Amino acid sequence: MSILKRVSDLIRSNLNELLERAEDPEKMLKQMILDMEESVREGKIALAQAIAQGNILKNQYEDQSKKAQEWLQKAEFALAKGDESLARECLNRKKNADQAAQAAKTQLDEHERAVSQARQDLDALESKVSQAKDKMQLLVARQRSAEASKKVNEQLAGLTRDASAFDTFDRMENKIERLEAEAGAAKTVQSDSLEERLSRLGADQEVEDDLAALKARLEQKKTGGQ
Repeated sequence: MSILKRVSDLIRSNLNELLERAEDPEKMLKQMILDMEESVREGKIALAQAIAQGNILKNQYEDQSKKAQEWLQKAEFALAKGDESLARECLNRKKNADQAAQAAKTQLDEHERAVSQARQDLDALESKVSQAKDKMQLLVARQRSAEASKKVNEQLAGLTRDASAFDTFDRMENKIERLEAEAGAAKTVQSDSLEERLSRLGADQEVEDDLAALKARLEQKKTGGQ
Protein backbone atom coordinates (compact mmCIF):
# COMPACT_ATOMS: atom_id res chain seq x y z
CA MET A 1 0.00 0.00 0.00
CA SER A 2 1.44 3.38 -1.02
CA ILE A 3 -0.03 5.07 2.06
CA LEU A 4 2.22 2.98 4.29
CA LYS A 5 5.34 4.31 2.59
CA ARG A 6 3.99 7.86 2.63
CA VAL A 7 3.42 7.83 6.39
CA SER A 8 6.72 6.04 7.04
CA ASP A 9 8.46 8.87 5.18
CA LEU A 10 6.64 11.38 7.37
CA ILE A 11 7.75 9.62 10.53
CA ARG A 12 11.34 9.32 9.33
CA SER A 13 11.47 13.11 8.80
CA ASN A 14 13.69 15.07 11.16
CA LEU A 15 11.03 16.40 13.53
CA ASN A 16 13.57 18.42 15.51
CA GLU A 17 14.61 20.31 12.38
CA LEU A 18 10.98 20.88 11.40
CA LEU A 19 10.25 22.14 14.90
CA GLU A 20 12.96 24.79 14.62
CA ARG A 21 11.92 25.94 11.14
CA ALA A 22 8.16 26.07 11.65
CA GLU A 23 6.47 29.34 12.59
CA ASP A 24 4.05 27.43 14.79
CA PRO A 25 5.76 24.09 15.62
CA GLU A 26 2.91 22.79 17.78
CA LYS A 27 0.32 23.43 15.07
CA MET A 28 2.59 21.86 12.45
CA LEU A 29 3.17 18.71 14.52
CA LYS A 30 -0.53 18.29 15.26
CA GLN A 31 -1.30 18.56 11.55
CA MET A 32 1.32 15.88 10.84
CA ILE A 33 -0.35 13.56 13.36
CA LEU A 34 -3.74 14.23 11.76
CA ASP A 35 -2.27 13.36 8.35
CA MET A 36 -0.81 10.13 9.75
CA GLU A 37 -4.10 9.15 11.38
CA GLU A 38 -5.93 9.83 8.12
CA SER A 39 -3.48 7.54 6.34
CA VAL A 40 -4.15 4.83 8.93
CA ARG A 41 -7.88 5.26 8.31
CA GLU A 42 -7.35 4.93 4.56
CA GLY A 43 -5.22 1.85 5.17
CA LYS A 44 -7.99 0.22 7.19
CA ILE A 45 -10.50 0.91 4.43
CA ALA A 46 -8.16 -0.55 1.81
CA LEU A 47 -7.54 -3.61 4.00
CA ALA A 48 -11.29 -4.14 4.46
CA GLN A 49 -11.77 -3.96 0.69
CA ALA A 50 -8.96 -6.47 0.16
CA ILE A 51 -10.54 -8.85 2.67
CA ALA A 52 -13.86 -8.55 0.85
CA GLN A 53 -12.15 -9.36 -2.44
CA GLY A 54 -10.57 -12.38 -0.78
CA ASN A 55 -14.02 -13.59 0.22
CA ILE A 56 -15.12 -13.35 -3.41
CA LEU A 57 -12.13 -15.43 -4.53
CA LYS A 58 -12.86 -17.97 -1.83
CA ASN A 59 -16.46 -18.27 -2.98
CA GLN A 60 -15.29 -18.75 -6.58
CA TYR A 61 -12.90 -21.51 -5.51
CA GLU A 62 -15.54 -23.30 -3.46
CA ASP A 63 -18.12 -22.93 -6.25
CA GLN A 64 -15.81 -24.46 -8.87
CA SER A 65 -14.79 -27.25 -6.50
CA LYS A 66 -18.44 -28.03 -5.90
CA LYS A 67 -19.15 -28.07 -9.64
CA ALA A 68 -16.25 -30.46 -10.24
CA GLN A 69 -17.65 -32.83 -7.64
CA GLU A 70 -21.13 -32.61 -9.20
CA TRP A 71 -19.79 -33.39 -12.69
CA LEU A 72 -17.96 -36.39 -11.28
CA GLN A 73 -21.18 -37.71 -9.80
CA LYS A 74 -22.96 -37.17 -13.13
CA ALA A 75 -20.21 -39.03 -14.97
CA GLU A 76 -20.55 -41.96 -12.57
CA PHE A 77 -24.30 -41.96 -13.11
CA ALA A 78 -23.97 -41.88 -16.93
CA LEU A 79 -21.42 -44.67 -16.88
CA ALA A 80 -23.63 -46.76 -14.63
CA LYS A 81 -26.39 -46.34 -17.21
CA GLY A 82 -24.02 -47.48 -19.95
CA ASP A 83 -23.63 -44.11 -21.70
CA GLU A 84 -19.84 -43.74 -22.01
CA SER A 85 -20.13 -40.76 -24.35
CA LEU A 86 -22.15 -38.81 -21.80
CA ALA A 87 -19.82 -39.93 -19.02
CA ARG A 88 -16.85 -38.69 -21.05
CA GLU A 89 -18.51 -35.31 -21.56
CA CYS A 90 -19.24 -35.03 -17.85
CA LEU A 91 -15.61 -35.80 -17.05
CA ASN A 92 -14.61 -33.08 -19.53
CA ARG A 93 -16.77 -30.60 -17.64
CA LYS A 94 -15.27 -31.83 -14.36
CA LYS A 95 -11.77 -31.21 -15.71
CA ASN A 96 -12.68 -27.64 -16.68
CA ALA A 97 -14.17 -27.03 -13.23
CA ASP A 98 -11.05 -28.49 -11.57
CA GLN A 99 -8.83 -26.14 -13.58
CA ALA A 100 -10.99 -23.15 -12.71
CA ALA A 101 -10.95 -24.15 -9.05
CA GLN A 102 -7.16 -24.52 -9.08
CA ALA A 103 -6.74 -21.12 -10.72
CA ALA A 104 -9.04 -19.55 -8.13
CA LYS A 105 -7.15 -21.30 -5.31
CA THR A 106 -3.78 -20.04 -6.58
CA GLN A 107 -5.13 -16.50 -6.81
CA LEU A 108 -6.75 -16.83 -3.38
CA ASP A 109 -3.50 -18.01 -1.75
CA GLU A 110 -1.56 -15.09 -3.26
CA HIS A 111 -4.26 -12.66 -2.21
CA GLU A 112 -4.31 -13.99 1.37
CA ARG A 113 -0.53 -13.59 1.62
CA ALA A 114 -0.84 -10.01 0.39
CA VAL A 115 -3.64 -9.28 2.87
CA SER A 116 -1.60 -10.81 5.71
CA GLN A 117 1.38 -8.61 4.83
CA ALA A 118 -0.86 -5.54 4.54
CA ARG A 119 -2.33 -6.30 7.96
CA GLN A 120 1.17 -6.49 9.46
CA ASP A 121 2.16 -3.24 7.73
CA LEU A 122 -0.95 -1.52 9.08
CA ASP A 123 -0.23 -2.73 12.62
CA ALA A 124 3.34 -1.43 12.31
CA LEU A 125 2.03 1.86 10.97
CA GLU A 126 -0.36 2.30 13.90
CA SER A 127 2.55 1.62 16.26
CA LYS A 128 4.68 4.24 14.50
CA VAL A 129 1.88 6.79 14.65
CA SER A 130 1.60 6.14 18.39
CA GLN A 131 5.35 6.70 18.74
CA ALA A 132 5.05 9.90 16.71
CA LYS A 133 2.33 11.13 19.07
CA ASP A 134 4.58 10.50 22.06
CA LYS A 135 7.44 12.35 20.39
CA MET A 136 5.13 15.21 19.47
CA GLN A 137 4.15 15.62 23.11
CA LEU A 138 7.82 15.74 24.12
CA LEU A 139 8.68 18.25 21.42
CA VAL A 140 5.70 20.47 22.25
CA ALA A 141 6.68 20.35 25.92
CA ARG A 142 10.22 21.36 24.96
CA GLN A 143 8.86 24.20 22.83
CA ARG A 144 6.69 25.53 25.64
CA SER A 145 9.52 25.17 28.12
CA ALA A 146 11.87 27.03 25.79
CA GLU A 147 9.32 29.79 25.24
CA ALA A 148 8.75 30.13 28.98
CA SER A 149 12.50 30.17 29.63
CA LYS A 150 13.00 32.76 26.91
CA LYS A 151 10.30 34.97 28.41
CA VAL A 152 11.81 34.73 31.88
CA ASN A 153 15.28 35.50 30.53
CA GLU A 154 13.96 38.51 28.65
CA GLN A 155 12.30 39.77 31.81
CA LEU A 156 15.47 39.21 33.81
CA ALA A 157 17.50 41.03 31.19
CA GLY A 158 15.25 44.06 31.69
CA LEU A 159 15.88 44.20 35.42
CA THR A 160 18.46 46.47 36.90
CA ARG A 161 21.50 44.84 38.40
CA ASP A 162 20.27 45.62 41.87
CA ALA A 163 21.85 43.12 44.27
CA SER A 164 18.65 42.77 46.31
CA ALA A 165 16.74 41.65 43.21
CA PHE A 166 19.24 38.90 42.50
CA ASP A 167 19.31 37.96 46.18
CA THR A 168 15.55 37.45 45.92
CA PHE A 169 16.00 35.09 43.02
CA ASP A 170 18.72 33.24 44.90
CA ARG A 171 16.45 32.82 47.91
CA MET A 172 13.67 31.59 45.65
CA GLU A 173 16.02 29.09 44.06
CA ASN A 174 17.24 27.84 47.44
CA LYS A 175 13.66 27.51 48.66
CA ILE A 176 12.65 25.54 45.58
CA GLU A 177 15.70 23.28 45.93
CA ARG A 178 14.82 22.74 49.58
CA LEU A 179 11.21 21.87 48.68
CA GLU A 180 12.44 19.48 45.99
CA ALA A 181 14.78 17.82 48.47
CA GLU A 182 11.98 17.47 51.03
CA ALA A 183 9.67 16.01 48.42
CA GLY A 184 12.34 13.53 47.39
CA ALA A 185 12.96 12.55 50.99
CA ALA A 186 9.23 12.04 51.61
CA LYS A 187 9.01 9.85 48.53
CA THR A 188 12.01 7.81 49.72
CA VAL A 189 10.48 7.34 53.19
CA GLN A 190 7.20 6.25 51.66
CA SER A 191 8.99 3.80 49.38
CA ASP A 192 11.05 2.42 52.29
CA SER A 193 7.88 2.02 54.36
CA LEU A 194 6.22 0.05 51.59
CA GLU A 195 9.28 -2.16 51.20
CA GLU A 196 9.35 -2.84 54.95
CA ARG A 197 5.66 -3.77 54.98
CA LEU A 198 6.12 -6.09 52.04
CA SER A 199 9.16 -7.63 53.71
CA ARG A 200 7.22 -8.24 56.93
CA LEU A 201 4.42 -9.86 54.97
CA GLY A 202 6.94 -12.19 53.38
CA ALA A 203 8.53 -13.00 56.73
CA ASP A 204 5.14 -13.67 58.36
CA GLN A 205 4.23 -16.00 55.53
CA GLU A 206 7.49 -17.92 55.96
CA VAL A 207 6.72 -18.41 59.66
CA GLU A 208 3.21 -19.61 58.84
CA ASP A 209 4.63 -22.02 56.26
CA ASP A 210 7.18 -23.36 58.79
CA LEU A 211 4.44 -23.80 61.43
CA ALA A 212 2.23 -25.65 58.99
CA ALA A 213 5.12 -27.94 58.02
CA LEU A 214 5.92 -28.64 61.69
CA LYS A 215 2.30 -29.50 62.43
CA ALA A 216 2.26 -31.84 59.49
CA ARG A 217 5.41 -33.67 60.70
CA LEU A 218 4.04 -34.02 64.23
CA GLU A 219 0.76 -35.34 62.87
CA GLN A 220 2.65 -37.79 60.67
CA LYS A 221 4.70 -39.03 63.63
CA LYS A 222 1.58 -39.34 65.74
CA THR A 223 -0.18 -41.32 63.02
CA GLY A 224 2.88 -43.50 62.51
CA GLY A 225 3.15 -44.17 66.22
CA GLN A 226 -0.39 -45.39 66.39
